[in-house]
This record gives sequence, C-alpha cells and structure tokens, in this order.
Amino acid sequence: METDGSVQATAEGLFVHRNTVRYRLYRIEELTNRSLAVTADRAELWLALAVT
Repeated sequence: METDGSVQATAEGLFVHRNTVRYRLYRIEELTNRSLAVTADRAELWLALAVT
C-alpha cells in the first residue's frame, strides 16, 4: 500500500525479486479469498493488518 501497488518498488524496499512479491500477493489472495484488485477487499485487508 505504501508503494501505491508498485511491485517493483515493493521488491526494492524488501530486497527481494519482483516475482517473489507477485507470488506473495497471489498467496494472500488465495488464502484470504480476497482480490487485491478490488478496493473494498484491499481496505479490509489493510484494516485487518492495522489492528493486529
């Protein structure tokens, strides 16, 4: 969220390959049954992380 959805910027910030970021995002979608392409789903995931 901090990189406005930029996989490349996220990868650089985490010091990992961009494909690693893509895979992790895919796994988040798969495990939570949410789509990061849907604004409401992104907001829900962000709020869930913010309260933990």
